[in-house]
Amino acid sequence: MCSSKSESATGANLTLVLAILAIAIGYMLNPVNGSLVVTAYPTMADYFQVPYAHMSTMIMLFMAATAAAQPLSGGLGDIFGRKNVFLLGVLGFMVASVFAGLAGSFVMLVFWRMAQAVFSGLILANGVALVALVAPRERAGSYLGVLNSAMTGAAALGFPAGGMILHAFDWHMLFWINIPFGLASLLLGIFYLPGDKSGTAKFTSLSFIGLPLVPLAFVLQAIIRRESTLPYLVLLFLAVAIWLYSFLRSNSSRAQLATINNRQFNLSCIATFFTAIVQFGIIFTMPAWILVSLGIGTGLLGVYFMISSVCMLVISPIVGRYLDNHDARWVKLLALTVMLAELLILLLALNTLSLAVAMVFHGLALAIIYLLAQRSAFLVAPSQSQALAMGLFSSFRAFGSLLGNALAAVILAQYAEVTAEAGREVMFYIAVLCFWPIALALVLLTSNKAEAKP
Repeated sequence: MCSSKSESATGANLTLVLAILAIAIGYMLNPVNGSLVVTAYPTMADYFQVPYAHMSTMIMLFMAATAAAQPLSGGLGDIFGRKNVFLLGVLGFMVASVFAGLAGSFVMLVFWRMAQAVFSGLILANGVALVALVAPRERAGSYLGVLNSAMTGAAALGFPAGGMILHAFDWHMLFWINIPFGLASLLLGIFYLPGDKSGTAKFTSLSFIGLPLVPLAFVLQAIIRRESTLPYLVLLFLAVAIWLYSFLRSNSSRAQLATINNRQFNLSCIATFFTAIVQFGIIFTMPAWILVSLGIGTGLLGVYFMISSVCMLVISPIVGRYLDNHDARWVKLLALTVMLAELLILLLALNTLSLAVAMVFHGLALAIIYLLAQRSAFLVAPSQSQALAMGLFSSFRAFGSLLGNALAAVILAQYAEVTAEAGREVMFYIAVLCFWPIALALVLLTSNKAEAKP
């Protein structure tokens, strides 16, 4: 009898591990592909014969499409089943990766990157919500920490791996390497992710809240390229007006928003938004900036980025377990201290040693702030709208990523070529514009353990 119970418990634990693994591998497709291609930005700019600042087109439209897709994907998951939509996202991401690697022009590369973004929206919005189906909610911090750790661990390997792949092959392989990971997530998900009931939430105009970000990305690109913004501003105005009209006319949309529109959720989104600006403004600036300011090439730069990701890998599960059982105020203080130290180092005292220290601080700050915000948003979202809520939350992160790239690109575009002075100017504006909103949002977030909503 005892043996039978023990075997049953072991089988249940194995199923849980494999289900979390399926989610984690799928969840990391977006960030690992992002880290693989970071060190290749200068190479790809040369290959397609575009100015380095114009590489932001690929990045910003990817982020805009991700932000637009995630609330929509969350709504689809709440209706058609989170497992089904998650698996569709993994499959679609693999197909888009194949064609991105085959792109013969910069325009086609941007198109397939946007397709990757749309399918990754299906993955990201429903991946976190699937955690609620396979893991106890009272251990949400621990499991989200493991999920974030898997993402950052893969990204950590992606930075140096990208440099090595680029050295041994060419940039095309950076996209095709996604295929085996996608297959692993797809097969594990088919067999070990539990099916969930469909039709538990209404699909409303709230799910389309991110769509105006796509014309916004074109507006920002026109500014960077010093082209006319008028046609894109018209499209942006129309997109916002149409969405607002449909939202205000829909009682179900307003009711759906009311279930997640609370202080904790909103503060979590604000913290994530500004943290993403910091993260992606720095990531876009560094490949060219560090090359000219410190003479560090793509391979070694990948190692420095890996330092940051390894710190995130190590700290995420530790902080997750701590938050499940303790007050968060000291964790908040640690995060803000190391983020401020990182920004000051990059702005005032950059050399090879201080860059390594800054990357340690970068990883610690991002891991803690993202986990604090994600855990808070996750626990206050009602289960019947959880995929939509996490889609909205992830859209704020993607929106911040978009603006972080835009901020860096606009500043760098003012220079004929990237210089040490240009990079320091980016760091200055990131520090001035982003640190204080992050600090305020974290201070106002409830410090005690959050209670999950049924």
